[in-house]
Amino acid sequence: MDIEKKVQDLTNLLEITKALTAEKDLDSLLTLIIDKTTAVMNAERSSLFLVDYKTNELWSKIAQQETKEIRVPMGVGIVGFVANTKEIVNIEDAYKDPRFNKEIDKITGYHTKTILCVPLLTHEGKVVGVLQVINKKDGVFSPYDESLLMAFANHAAISIDNAQLIEHYLEKEKMKQCLKIAKDIQEGFLPKEVPQIPGLDIHGWGLSCEETGGDYYDFIPFPDGKLGLVIGDVAGH
Repeated sequence: MDIEKKVQDLTNLLEITKALTAEKDLDSLLTLIIDKTTAVMNAERSSLFLVDYKTNELWSKIAQQETKEIRVPMGVGIVGFVANTKEIVNIEDAYKDPRFNKEIDKITGYHTKTILCVPLLTHEGKVVGVLQVINKKDGVFSPYDESLLMAFANHAAISIDNAQLIEHYLEKEKMKQCLKIAKDIQEGFLPKEVPQIPGLDIHGWGLSCEETGGDYYDFIPFPDGKLGLVIGDVAGH
């Protein structure tokens, strides 16, 4: 391996790491990772699959030249195997490997030949996704390519994990704000004062067990001195 090539790769890795650290938006971050990975690895394209632990699936947030979302069960195909085992997979002929899921090629209309696939691991060893590089332009992926991609993947995993935490926090704050608005609206429907009717002590009070609820009540005084009472109780949410 040419020393100048290694120095250039390390320089590129440092620059990419700085860019990943600066980017906090998840969608923009994933696009950046895909673009930089393809260029550095001298490949035709790359794909990044994120782990969805709720469904026990991997899904492609970004797939170059493809806008269609791809979902793969954990353990299925190359990416599923890598996610389960946390192992690096380097394949010279995809169609000769029994783990290769040909359905993805059918969906995308693309022909996969060589594959280099690595897990995206946080410091705690948690798999947040899988980074897959497809069809090296000048032959097959080498052991050096494996170490280079793994080094890049380690930085990418930390950036993705941080971006997901930020996204989750922002979604939580947005939900809090929406619930506050809902609470204000709900309280706006409740009577501000109770009718004053001789011989009656009238009181009304409501308390939601969570931020807001769907319960409602109101007093309706009639001209003949009678009092109507409306109560609404919403079950669940």
